[in-house]
Amino acid sequence: MKRLSIIFPILSIAILLVVVLWYFSPSGKHFRFAYLSDADLVALTSRETQDASAWLELGKRMELRKMNREALSDYLHATEADPKKQSAWEGVARMATVQHEPVTAHDAAEHLLIIAPRDGASLGIAGRTLYLVGDREAARDTLKEAVALNPKDAPNWNALSQVLIDVHILDEAVQAAQTATRLSPDTAEYYVTLSRAERLLSRPQDALSAIRQARKLAPDNSEVLLEAGTLATLTVRSATEKTEAKNILFAARDGLKGTNREVEPLRLLGQCYLSERQYSRAQSLFEECLRVAPGDSAAQFSLSRVLALQGRTAEAQALTKRYSNETEYQLTVRQLQMRLKREPNRTDLRNRLKALQASHNTTSPGSPYP
Repeated sequence: MKRLSIIFPILSIAILLVVVLWYFSPSGKHFRFAYLSDADLVALTSRETQDASAWLELGKRMELRKMNREALSDYLHATEADPKKQSAWEGVARMATVQHEPVTAHDAAEHLLIIAPRDGASLGIAGRTLYLVGDREAARDTLKEAVALNPKDAPNWNALSQVLIDVHILDEAVQAAQTATRLSPDTAEYYVTLSRAERLLSRPQDALSAIRQARKLAPDNSEVLLEAGTLATLTVRSATEKTEAKNILFAARDGLKGTNREVEPLRLLGQCYLSERQYSRAQSLFEECLRVAPGDSAAQFSLSRVLALQGRTAEAQALTKRYSNETEYQLTVRQLQMRLKREPNRTDLRNRLKALQASHNTTSPGSPYP
């Protein structure tokens, strides 16, 4: 009994010590923060500005509420408090992409590559971010490493397929998309990617098979409708099928309104009406393209063709010049991004890229003309 009377208080002290250590550990802190109200959490971040975990918790809450601008700010505060906090940089990458801030997103992806070079999930986020901001070469290399580390990650296989499509390595793109659909056979998005790859390989029947499966899984999904409409415009054999293709694209346009993909169905619809020589309808759609995305060079070129076909030569020439300027801008951006990849510490190059992107799209709102 004397031995038990000694052991019990020692054991109690040990348990208490473990609880206290856990309470002040990162996991204990996360547990405490999870039960704070939003107001209390905001007050805490105001008092303890260098508490990365508090900023991270606030960022997650803002992200869940779709308050993307606030979430990005909170995640950035977390990285300032702890520059090696992986989950904070992952949040920055997600939110900067959503907010269309390519330089910030690219910076977050580069930090993830440094902080977690052997973490497949983190590399996947970095790779997908690099793809979305246009650094396709870095995205391809990063995503290949991500799927090698975690070969059962369907989102990374799908993202790798999208990158390979963009760099025209289409056989590998098909294989990557097929892997994604095998790993997650109920995800419509992956069949859309597979359809794109097969379509670009000029295998319309395989593409149709993939997009039919996507439409079974998500018949009203805008991305599914966009790919279905794109494929339909290439395989139409009758006036009825052409009308059906346009109806699908109009449905896709309605669903994609307000997103960065809105311009794609508009551009395809414009091409449909242009091929039917309905020039005024085509012009209206290409003009809508440029109201949505003033720098869309393909829409600029197509609109200049429509104007020329209607005998409006001066306006066509002005748009051709703008198309040339846009092409030059895109080339300069790609060159700067490539140089920054080789020389990531060149602040002057990074500042030049930021200034170039900030000064772009000077066209007056509502008018597609210079």
